Amino acid sequence: MKRQARFSRWICLVLVLAMAFTSGFAFTSSKGGGSEKSPFSDVRKGDIVSFGSFEQDDLTRNGAEPIEWIVLAVEGDQALLLSRYCLTCMSFNGTGRGGVTWEDSDLREWLNEEFYEDAFSDAEKDWIYLTDVSNGRADYGAHKNDTQDRLFVLSAVEVRDYLTSKKLCAAEPTEYALAEGIQQNKNNKCSWWWLRTNGKDKDRIIVMFSSGSLSSEGSHKHVTDKVGGVRPAMWVSIDGKA
Repeated sequence: MKRQARFSRWICLVLVLAMAFTSGFAFTSSKGGGSEKSPFSDVRKGDIVSFGSFEQDDLTRNGAEPIEWIVLAVEGDQALLLSRYCLTCMSFNGTGRGGVTWEDSDLREWLNEEFYEDAFSDAEKDWIYLTDVSNGRADYGAHKNDTQDRLFVLSAVEVRDYLTSKKLCAAEPTEYALAEGIQQNKNNKCSWWWLRTNGKDKDRIIVMFSSGSLSSEGSHKHVTDKVGGVRPAMWVSIDGKA
């Protein structure tokens, strides 16, 4: 009887250990194989979302403020975001020697290096796609090289495709941008901002005026103009990490 009792206790112990192992294994597999929920999983076109941070109220003592983005489109597992405000101002290209394209611009370098590093945490960067950015357009001069960017400014074509009203096109500057010297329309309190499309003149870039109207062929801004507003755009993942 004692031998049978010991055998029964041994069987029970084996069963308990087996159940614990199975349960623990299942938990580990579920955690490792699951996908983290995207902060953009429920966004819809036209939504305003907060993501990342950047100095905006020009009071550095209280830290950077959350960046507000307009959801311009939801396509497949991605969403296109455009900053709600002109976050700062700068020249498209500081020297302007020989003209410049988006590929070689100071603005592109700043957005994808300094701004990208400062505005987003490592966890937030996981949701930003490295995007194939198209820079060629036959009716705006010679074909330009395409690029791969996480941050960019919109092209004239994208403006026509995604910004369907002047309300979306016109953007107010932040207090920080004003302190940096951005130009502001006294009537509607908005500023003009850079696109990435060259005009027929290689030294000029098509811009969005403060009125919400696209610049015409004869009224592009020179690439060295230091007061151009910056509205970053990016494609983010609404499913798994980018």
